[in-house]
Amino acid sequence: MPENVAMSDRTRIVREPQRAVYDRETIYKILDEGFVCHVGFTADEQAFVIPTMYARVGDAIYFHGSAASRMLRGVGGGLNVCVTVTLTDGLVLARSVFNHSMNYRSVAALGNAAIVDEPGEKLAALHAFTEKILPGRWNDARQPNEKN
Repeated sequence: MPENVAMSDRTRIVREPQRAVYDRETIYKILDEGFVCHVGFTADEQAFVIPTMYARVGDAIYFHGSAASRMLRGVGGGLNVCVTVTLTDGLVLARSVFNHSMNYRSVAALGNAAIVDEPGEKLAALHAFTEKILPGRWNDARQPNEKN
């Protein structure tokens, strides 16, 4: 894959475009540093945005959820989703409250979601979640197939 992610009309930053970056290294750094993503989708003509944990494996973003949830029932059918990760770097306080602001880095990834059914891929995603939360935890905890 190319180092720069292609900019399109859907992904182009309009306000202050000079602040946007589209290179994979920067995108991956933000995704790897964050812990919570917000998954946006539409179900029954209603828009929803659900916070959940996620992990990146290569170019894929895996997000976690219950198979019975509206989010996974809907996105499992290949619905369009927007997965957003935001890292707050600082609050900017000004003399005027109108000029208060926030410094942040974010990624908004657009795509089609799919349910992960293949056992090997599921295990790899679970491993990625575990290591993202606490590096080294995978080796210290019981593995999914072990008995309690």
